[in-house]
Amino acid sequence: MSYTKHLETIKSREDRINFLSSTITAHTLAMNGLDPYNKKFLQQTIDRFQKESKLLMSVTIRWNFNFKGGGWNSVIAPTKEQAIQIANIKFNPANTDGDGKLVPDSNSFRVESDADNKALLSLFY
Repeated sequence: MSYTKHLETIKSREDRINFLSSTITAHTLAMNGLDPYNKKFLQQTIDRFQKESKLLMSVTIRWNFNFKGGGWNSVIAPTKEQAIQIANIKFNPANTDGDGKLVPDSNSFRVESDADNKALLSLFY
């Protein structure tokens, strides 16, 4: 699979996770006041969506990113948003904007690739 195709897959996966999450919420709210037959049908749909969402969220991806002011690192997470949250908790727990601290640049998060890793690791040599 090419790198760009992999990114398209990641994006569509994230979109599907977001769709499932909002649909589960909407269906759960819609269950109020339904008759038992429709409530049972809606619950089966919710269960199916929750199962799919759980499966999609169980897949982890390594995300490379840069720090504001220089440097880089990586984290493992199922989605880009979660990768940003994990990096901020790990490297910038006080949620500051600098002062010599490692502040992840949220615009620099990208799916790990062999070419990116070689380029990043070459900074060590």
